[in-house]
Amino acid sequence: GDHNFWIIRNGQFQLVKTDEIINKDYLPIPRTIEVKNLKSLKSVQIINYITGVKTYFKYKDIKSEVNKDELQKKLGYQKCYGVLNNNEGINIDNLNKFNISKVIMESINIYRKYGKSIKNRIELDCNLLSLLGIYIAEGHSSYRYLLLSAHEKEFKKLLKQNLNNLDIKYKERNFNKGDFQISNSLLNDFISNICGKKSHNKQLPEWFMQLSNVQLSQILNNYFSGDGTVTENEIQAVTASRKLASDLSYALLRYGINVRIR
Repeated sequence: GDHNFWIIRNGQFQLVKTDEIINKDYLPIPRTIEVKNLKSLKSVQIINYITGVKTYFKYKDIKSEVNKDELQKKLGYQKCYGVLNNNEGINIDNLNKFNISKVIMESINIYRKYGKSIKNRIELDCNLLSLLGIYIAEGHSSYRYLLLSAHEKEFKKLLKQNLNNLDIKYKERNFNKGDFQISNSLLNDFISNICGKKSHNKQLPEWFMQLSNVQLSQILNNYFSGDGTVTENEIQAVTASRKLASDLSYALLRYGINVRIR
């Protein structure tokens, strides 16, 4: 059933039903969020965050668990012939037609035409998490590519180091030094779908509360390095995204840092 909830409305504490809460009400949040016995998230599967449009995998990646008869039954004779004889790709939307183990699913390489393949299972290591923090602060998504801005010397060095460690190809634009273009549509879809495409809809990844404090700090450190100010007594950041402001407030509570959103 419905429950009572304390709010601040028009500067006054009020006890209301939860279905009576409106957008302008102020809600209490905890001063700290303690995470005990957390089994931190180590990896995610890219196919959960991209569209299946013109996105493929090869039969060789599932061959150990899917025989030719089952392949033909699921895909039909004509498509099966092309896959077996012409090395045609299989659209990732067909993956749910096969009974594939988690190990095989994670090891599948996915690709788009003329693009570099990416392993479905992507590790949430320090380099990727740092890159996500940089993107949230100083990146945006365009059609088929990501654009990251890093004009300060140390920030540019950090970005290049992360991209090189992740073996991600990039190009610094000649007409605007400090702007780095990553022309990889799969990576573009993955990062923009978990972190937002433009400044007004940026967010932390939906699984940020499943990260350890160390992992989460790698996103936050790089975000505030690009889009924030850190002083002895406070951290400040400006964002056009209400969702990101909310996410940051909860993320910082993991470290006992209280947040005020103006």
